[in-house]
Amino acid sequence: EVHGPLDYEHLARALQHMAEQHEVLRTSFTRRDKVIVARVQPKVALALRRVPLREPVNDQLRALESEAFDLGCAPLLRMTLIEGVARRYLTLTVHHVIFDGWSLKEFWEQLGRFYSAAPQQWMTLYDQPFLPFSTHAHQERAAEQAPETRRQLAYWEQKMAGLPKFVALPVRDGVRPHRFTYHGESLCWAIGSAQVLRLHRFAAEQGSTSFTVLLTALYWALHRA
Repeated sequence: EVHGPLDYEHLARALQHMAEQHEVLRTSFTRRDKVIVARVQPKVALALRRVPLREPVNDQLRALESEAFDLGCAPLLRMTLIEGVARRYLTLTVHHVIFDGWSLKEFWEQLGRFYSAAPQQWMTLYDQPFLPFSTHAHQERAAEQAPETRRQLAYWEQKMAGLPKFVALPVRDGVRPHRFTYHGESLCWAIGSAQVLRLHRFAAEQGSTSFTVLLTALYWALHRA
């Protein structure tokens, strides 16, 4: 939800500047000889849409989220300003093929910096130009072939040899569908602050992250189900 004044035109220009700076925001995907190929467009129009607020607003938000993307047409991102008499919402819908959670945090941070500055200052906000995603991908591919990476991969392949590929979890009605889908439900619960502190402390002692510890605990619980 947006609180306070908002300069729509300036925000729209800042959003377009983001597309000019980050090639991943100008990337589409096409199939060539049965292989998916990324295509970086030299320029795209990353528009900031304005729509009137409709009640219930949660239904309107869900409708915006459910709009499909055409992977062959960039940008694979939509930003919408929903405007009502007393409330405004700024929404961002993006395809996961170009974004992850960390990227989302960086996106909002950079957009905020551009919006807070005058356009003539934009090129001076960062000391170095942004690394193109294609360059990062090539660096990652090269790192995968490094001797140390291959040694670590061989270690884990040996450690995990013979483990089951799938966990046969019980299903609600006792009948497992023949076709695999990603349909599911979300379960939410709170973890006390004392437990969170112990989690962070344990992760630090192991030289790991809290996310890795929680993911390991989840896998352990699933394999015991």
